[in-house]
Amino acid sequence: MKKLIISIVVAFTLMLGLLPTGILAATSGSSSGSFSIQHEIPTVNSVALYDSTGVTPETSMTPLTQYQFKVDVTDLNSIGNLTSLNIVLFYLSGTPSWPGPQIFLTGTATSGLLVVPVANTSSFTVGHPVRIADTGGTQSEYNTIASITANTSLTMTTALAHTYTVANNAAVTDFGNMPTTPDSQNCAMFSWTKSSGVWSAVASYPPAAGDSGTTTWSFLSYTAPTDNTASEFVFTGNFIPGKVATAGVGKWYIRARVTDTQNYDSRAYTPAITMNPYDEIDLNTTTLAWGSVVPGMGFGTTPNPKSVTVTYIANGPYAKYVSSNNWTGYTYTATLDGTGGASGTNHFSLQAAIGATTGYVSTVTGPNPYGTLIDDTGVLTYEAGDNFSGTTGSYLSTMSLALNAVFNTDTYSGTIIYAITTR
Repeated sequence: MKKLIISIVVAFTLMLGLLPTGILAATSGSSSGSFSIQHEIPTVNSVALYDSTGVTPETSMTPLTQYQFKVDVTDLNSIGNLTSLNIVLFYLSGTPSWPGPQIFLTGTATSGLLVVPVANTSSFTVGHPVRIADTGGTQSEYNTIASITANTSLTMTTALAHTYTVANNAAVTDFGNMPTTPDSQNCAMFSWTKSSGVWSAVASYPPAAGDSGTTTWSFLSYTAPTDNTASEFVFTGNFIPGKVATAGVGKWYIRARVTDTQNYDSRAYTPAITMNPYDEIDLNTTTLAWGSVVPGMGFGTTPNPKSVTVTYIANGPYAKYVSSNNWTGYTYTATLDGTGGASGTNHFSLQAAIGATTGYVSTVTGPNPYGTLIDDTGVLTYEAGDNFSGTTGSYLSTMSLALNAVFNTDTYSGTIIYAITTR
C-alpha cells in the first residue's frame, strides 16, 4: 500500500512540471444579438359567393335561398393578430365610384417594377408604403403594399397586371357610393369581432325606414378562427337574402374588410352579383258575395262594387293581373264574357279597378296566361308589401259584376285569380 501512495505523488509532481508558466490568450468570445419581427399588414386574399354548401361559385342570388360567402385572409404575424372582420353585402343602382385622392397607372406590370408617370410623382413620398387597388382583375379591389424607392418607380412585392389605382400613402377606402346603413332592401351587414381571444359574429338588415314589416333576411351560421397561430384562415357565413332585396338594373357586391391590432386593414370586393326577381301575393279577401241579383244588372248597379284586399310584395318592378273563367251553378253554367258586354244568354262580365275611383278599369278575361292587366306601375315594395284595400283611399281595389238580361235562375260560383308578375 505504501508503494502505491508514493507512485501517485511522483506522478502528480511530474504533471505539475508540464504546465505552462505564461498567461493563456483568449480563443473565443461572445456578443449579444437581437432582432424584431416587423408588423405585417393583413391581406384579404379573396371574397366570393357560393351556394349553401360552399362548393359551387355563384354569380346571382334569389331571395329566400341560402348562400355562403367565403373570405380568405392572411396575416403573416398570425391570425391571432386580427381583431375584426366586416362584411357589407350591398346594392348599387349605378357604376361603383372610387373616392379620391387617386392616381391611375396604365400598362401592365409583373413582380418587380411598376413605372409611375413623372407628372404624378409629387403626390408620393419616397420610402412610404402605398396601397394598390387592381381595377381590372376579377375583383373590384385588390390590395397589396408597395414602397416607393425612387421618384419614378414602385417596387412591387406581388405579381400584378391590369390597370391600377394607387392611393397616396393611405389605406384604400370603399366605393364612394357604397351604403353605410343597413336595410332589408339595399344593404346587409355582418360583423365578426374578437373578445378575450374568442370570435363572435352578428348581422344587421332591418326593414327600411317607414316599413312596418319584419325583415326576411337570415344569418344562419358562420366560422371563425380557433387556432390563433395560423397565418391564414377562410371565414365563412351562411345567409338568406330577404324578399325585397332589390332586383333591377343595378348589381350587388360583397365587401370584406379585415382589421388587426395596429388598426391596419385590408379590403376586397366580389365582382358584380345579380339579384333575381321575387314576387309574392297575399289575397286577404277570400270571398266576394253579390248575393241575390237581377238579370241585366250593370257594373254601376248596387251591390257593385265589391272591395278586395290584396297585398303585393316584390323586389323590383311588377305588374298586377286578374283573371276568371266560366262559373258553374247547380244546373246551369254562367259564361264569362271578356269583352265586358255580357252579350249572350247566361253571360256575365267582371270589371276590376285600382284607384280611389273606377278610373283605372279593366275587364276581366280568362287566363292567357295571367289574364287582364289591372296595373303596371308596381315598384320595389317594403317587407310589409303594397296593400290595396278599400280602407286606404287611393289604393282601392274593387270588383264589379254585370249580367245579361236573360239569365237562368241558379246559384253560381267560380274563381277570381289575382296574380303578380315581374315587368
